[in-house]
Amino acid sequence: MSTADRCPTRPETDTWNVAQNFDSTFCWEYDDGRDNLLSLYEKGKKLQWNAADRIDWSQELDEHNPGGLPDEVLGIYGTDIWDRLDEAGRTNVRRHFQAWQISQFLHGEQGALVCTAKIVQQVPNMDAKFYASTQVVDEARHVAFGRLALRDYYPHLTDKERDEREEFVVEGSYLLRDRFLGEEVWETLGLPVRECKAATERSEFMSQYRSALFSRIVPTIKDIGLWGPRVRKAYADMGVLGFADTNVEELGRNDEEVALQFDERHRNVEEVAAVGREAIRYYIREGLLPEPERPARNVAWYDESFVEKIRFIKELQEKRYLPLNVIGRLLASDGDSSRAEVEALLDLDGKLFPQVEGSPKLEGERLVVVARRSRALGGNLEGWVQSGRGLPVRTDRSVRRHGGVART
Repeated sequence: MSTADRCPTRPETDTWNVAQNFDSTFCWEYDDGRDNLLSLYEKGKKLQWNAADRIDWSQELDEHNPGGLPDEVLGIYGTDIWDRLDEAGRTNVRRHFQAWQISQFLHGEQGALVCTAKIVQQVPNMDAKFYASTQVVDEARHVAFGRLALRDYYPHLTDKERDEREEFVVEGSYLLRDRFLGEEVWETLGLPVRECKAATERSEFMSQYRSALFSRIVPTIKDIGLWGPRVRKAYADMGVLGFADTNVEELGRNDEEVALQFDERHRNVEEVAAVGREAIRYYIREGLLPEPERPARNVAWYDESFVEKIRFIKELQEKRYLPLNVIGRLLASDGDSSRAEVEALLDLDGKLFPQVEGSPKLEGERLVVVARRSRALGGNLEGWVQSGRGLPVRTDRSVRRHGGVART
């Protein structure tokens, strides 16, 4: 099925041709370059990501909420319009609004792809060509590139050239401000467009979107020198002029930190996924793992401590040959046993009993020394034995189960 066949209103043609007339510039100097642009180029190469790898496409989607998003992102949520809808109507709103948002990003990113390709063709300096080439694949850092590349150029514009660009900035900013009011969605769904648009305008989601957007755009426009009366008046009218003094470099560093945290969380999810969904559910049911944070339906966050517990469980299974019921008792001893405490208990078991054939030979050590290393023993070995907590113990080159640590 063609993707166009999925559209509520099918486009008249599959392509849109835009006539253009511009020069392509070749540069024969390859060594010269501005450090800040070359630094962005290096980041662009390192931080590119592949959607085929970064997104878990095997996840099942909720047919009532495919994106797994909270209803608060819908502009009409909490209004009389929303309250009058039955569950089927709300599902229809979620599906259409999420599909519309994805279309906005998808078509917008295709436009960005075309624009960044043109930058590679037209910019005269090799450092800018280098960096723009990474944007053709990943244009996420285009704001930083524009600020660095253009602030040296715009001071040399004529008044007429500056006026044309400021007019473009104002028009583009208003379009961005009103980008997600969703008139097409409300019209397609047969909902009152004017009321839905007004509710979306006042929504918390729209306020957060505009703040995130203009906190980067406004200081960047000021920094590159397009800061005439027309631009300032437009931003004052939008209520975003206060962002003019925002530290965009600090914002950029914060954005990179968020990206790194996302990468770390993604690696955690990959490690969790390698265990298997059913195994994780079983671990949770058996009390070996806590319930993960669930910000939305069909969404679960696995933090580092969660992943560390999975690693430890697998290690106890694969290297210590412990069954899950024993692992559960170990992890439950004294409420919240740490890895070091459990390792000390297992080390104690290794000191007390002969080794299984072929396993590494442990050096002898006084029992009291081993016991003291485990806070879980509480310094009272006899009490721990009487509690009946189970460990696998080894005798006569065979493995058997014992209700506690055998006495010596």
